[in-house]
Amino acid sequence: MLVEGETIIGRYQAEIARWANERWVSTVPPIYLTLTDRRLILQPQTRKRHDPASIPGRYIKDVSDLKANRQGIALTLKNDQRIHLFISTGRNHLQFIEQLRALAALPPSKDYQFPLTADNLQRLIDFVKML
Repeated sequence: MLVEGETIIGRYQAEIARWANERWVSTVPPIYLTLTDRRLILQPQTRKRHDPASIPGRYIKDVSDLKANRQGIALTLKNDQRIHLFISTGRNHLQFIEQLRALAALPPSKDYQFPLTADNLQRLIDFVKML
């Protein structure tokens, strides 16, 4: 489930929260949340195997506390879609919020392949020095 070099920051159990009948209600089945240094992985807790959903940190716009009578978070993506989650009791949802915010603030991990060889770079430097 992890890619090479990816590390797990935390594991959580949650339920999707939906607004119905003027209050937040949880849905079934619960989901496992795996927070890594690159993304949030969501996987339903079912007998049937499902491929996990993955939300890269660069797609996260905002994370806030869900105003409900249970511990929860509101996760806003950069396309303005929102995911509301109830975090299972016994876990610090505020710590989870801070971890998600830190993940969203990370610069995109991109390996930059420099297009110039050392010889071509030296020629460019020599050219600039002559100006």
